[in-house]
Amino acid sequence: MEIVYSTQRQKLKTGQRFQNPRFFSGVPEGATSAVVHGDFPEIVAAYKAAKLEVTVAGSEKTAAPADASSQTDAAAKRSRATGEN
Repeated sequence: MEIVYSTQRQKLKTGQRFQNPRFFSGVPEGATSAVVHGDFPEIVAAYKAAKLEVTVAGSEKTAAPADASSQTDAAAKRSRATGEN
């Protein structure tokens, strides 16, 4: 189940559950991923620590579970985007 965190009610898709980030106390049992609307780094960090995908809505930030290959891929993409080698 994907958890959607926002201070304003969001239209949900099947398989999503809404939660106000004010009441965040940890990754709920059964969560498979999260969408975070707003600046809530503690929520993003908790999902990363649980090795679950977390997306920060309104930005291009999608954080997959932390591992070396995803960090290398992200660095390569930044390098191509800025023309650095």
